[in-house]
Amino acid sequence: MKLRSILACGVAALITVGAGLGAGSATAAPTPMPAAAPTATAPTLSPARFIEGTVESVAVSGSCPVPAAGDASKNAAQVSVLDETDEVLWQSDLLPLNATGGYRTELWADYLWPGTFTVSVNCQTYDTQSTQTATLTVTPAATESIELVDNNGGVLLTGDPVTVVNTIRAVAALEAPQFIDVYWPEDELRFDPNIPPKVQLRGPDGAFIDLVYETRFVPELSTFTVWIESDIPEGGVVTVEVPAVVTAPAGGSVTVYSSDADGRVISKSYRGGESGAPKLVVTPTEGAAGINVKIDATGLQPNTTYDVEFHSKPTHVGQVTSDANGEVHTSITIPADAATGQHVIALFLDGEVVVAAPFRVTTPVPPTTTPGTTPTPTGSGPSATATASTSTSTSPSTREVAGTATSTVTSAVIVWPPSTSVRNVAGEHPLANTGAGSVGPLAGAGAALLVLGGALLLLTRRRDADHQH
Repeated sequence: MKLRSILACGVAALITVGAGLGAGSATAAPTPMPAAAPTATAPTLSPARFIEGTVESVAVSGSCPVPAAGDASKNAAQVSVLDETDEVLWQSDLLPLNATGGYRTELWADYLWPGTFTVSVNCQTYDTQSTQTATLTVTPAATESIELVDNNGGVLLTGDPVTVVNTIRAVAALEAPQFIDVYWPEDELRFDPNIPPKVQLRGPDGAFIDLVYETRFVPELSTFTVWIESDIPEGGVVTVEVPAVVTAPAGGSVTVYSSDADGRVISKSYRGGESGAPKLVVTPTEGAAGINVKIDATGLQPNTTYDVEFHSKPTHVGQVTSDANGEVHTSITIPADAATGQHVIALFLDGEVVVAAPFRVTTPVPPTTTPGTTPTPTGSGPSATATASTSTSTSPSTREVAGTATSTVTSAVIVWPPSTSVRNVAGEHPLANTGAGSVGPLAGAGAALLVLGGALLLLTRRRDADHQH
């Protein structure tokens, strides 16, 4: 009996304790969890991507976290624009937030250049700060390329006539004026004043469009400058062709550059060939019909006989035989009936042209007794022709070339054409006219690029066709 009483008392005690525990858990208040801190949303940009110069402002909107307590007057956002080096280009005033933490502003964008920028929003409250970012992309209004074309074809050699071709393609319409510099290190190329440069504009459909422009060359800076005074339509293509001669040594490099008014620079480098490739040098490179000229050829097959021909009208002027080193050093006579203008002297082997060099037949000009006469355009309208003139510029010109220090010079500049500006009609540069005896020593040289550029193909075809008749 005593054992049962003890057990009963123990059970009752346990029940009492359990009931007390149950009652306590039912009436206790839950412990509150801390609320999660709100975060800012990334800013929205409109537009987030645009073509340079086509948008004046970009809308920036988003929201910042707004705490439930505290001084709401201290809630604000500040918008900044950073470049690729994280330099701040623009920053807004503090923007007050609305009741839900929203903000909106406009940032000026017409000063931005092609590239990628960061738009940063700093959210500020009475006790917190947070930052969110978005990316703004500006694409160029024009794409640009630069090439070096060897007019002789094949390996680029010292003494080769070349054309530096700068091409600008308008992604969006470009308003005048436009400014272009084409330049190179002076020990790698030499400007060729005997061939007129060419500046042309084609529309989106490929048709030539009138273009008003002015060009000049500054020898001390090896810089050819073009001022374009006409608007360029969307989809238009401007080509600038500058004649030059390779002066870099065999195996050396040649680099050509182009820059615009904003200082953006593009470049392209070429490696010159060794002296083993065929090469032909004619001395002098111009003169009257019937004169003797010296020809020096290297890189030929040893102890081999070559036919020498004078083109445009194929004329056989003799044969030459290379020595054991593959070289020829002799003289030939320019045909007495050769027409005034640009021609080519070529060496043939088994009916195929091996190497060629330009030669320009000139018309003797009577001496003038009037010193200091400046050639002027003749005629009127689209068919007017003009000669080049040389003038002296007393205003300093500056150019920073390939990372070297900027230099200031007072230089003689060669100006094409002598008038203030020239209208390029139907794609024809006034100096490209040939056969006009009144336009001076540069007349007819505009055809040089066409004659030389097609020599390897056209000389053989014309030669064969002539021999069949």
